[in-house]
Amino acid sequence: MNAPPHPRGHCFSFYSFLNLPRELRDKIYNFAMTTLPTRLIITQHSKISDSVLYPQALPSIFFTSKQLQRESLPIFLSRTRIVFSQPCVKQLFAFCSFVSQFPNAFAAIRMLSFHDVLWYGEAEFPGEFYPEALVSRCTGLGCLVLETHIRALLRMPMSVREHGVGVLRPYTKEEVGDMWGFEGLFGMKKLARLRLRCLMGSRAVRKLGLEGPGESVENFGEVLREGLR
Repeated sequence: MNAPPHPRGHCFSFYSFLNLPRELRDKIYNFAMTTLPTRLIITQHSKISDSVLYPQALPSIFFTSKQLQRESLPIFLSRTRIVFSQPCVKQLFAFCSFVSQFPNAFAAIRMLSFHDVLWYGEAEFPGEFYPEALVSRCTGLGCLVLETHIRALLRMPMSVREHGVGVLRPYTKEEVGDMWGFEGLFGMKKLARLRLRCLMGSRAVRKLGLEGPGESVENFGEVLREGLR
């Protein structure tokens, strides 16, 4: 004798979803995303599109209707850390192009990470990768991680670049301000956590003729602390 199906196994259709209060719909969107990763890692090989952002990144509910797209995307962005693991301007601006299609979507972004960056503010050279292009639009940003390499914290004379002869030295605080362009970052009202990570393996440090990170990291730290007070 077959047991009757359990009530919880039934699938019911509900045709009045959009009649529910917005607060309740937002809870449903959150529930629909519980199985999704809370990180979206973007590399120089990521194929970002204006229609789906990234394959299998968005919840299926996003593709139900235009209204559900507008409502669910900010929920997705607010719970997901966006990680640019490689500095590629093409992917950065493709991501911005996708998000700009939806009202208030930039303001929903809470967590950003940028790896292998050479500077923060607008670059000296056209077409270069700089995090501020996205960060400045994320008015609700609460956590930002900038990861760089010890080489980006040192001033390298032309003689070192061309002939390998000369002395590397840390950027002064004034040079940090000029080169990295942190001014816009200091106006981020909701930024509660900022982390600057410096990659500096012992082998690389020795190759650069340094005893350790020392003054190079300290100058960056002081500029950031003073600017965020």
